[in-house]
Amino acid sequence: MQGKGVFDGPVDDASVSAITAWKADIVRVPLNEACWLGAPNVPSQSGGAAYQSAIESFVSTLHKHGPAVILDLHWTDGSTTRPAWSTGPQDTNRGWGRDVLILGGVAYSSDLSQWLQHKPSDPRNNLVAS
Repeated sequence: MQGKGVFDGPVDDASVSAITAWKADIVRVPLNEACWLGAPNVPSQSGGAAYQSAIESFVSTLHKHGPAVILDLHWTDGSTTRPAWSTGPQDTNRGWGRDVLILGGVAYSSDLSQWLQHKPSDPRNNLVAS
């Protein structure tokens, strides 16, 4: 966000080739709750469907070059009393195969007491509480 678009830098074939040249076999992709949900304070070109499409495209580019992907719901607005992802889309079956989706608890991920109560549906069982 911050006026730079979805990403701070390039996420194309050349940049992913550079990552794999470093012998990286896993790439962590931090996700932003406000952008994912298309919150009113997020420009439309950086939020909602545009954000989700950009993430999907980046994950596809990563897969084309080999690394597994860790999707990490990293930034939340902190205003919710339950895990932020429990207010958003519940279907994690996005066709990304072997990737892991990391979902934190409340209080900046330091409280997992409600995690199981709000666990999203994941047919691949590739969720991690963080």
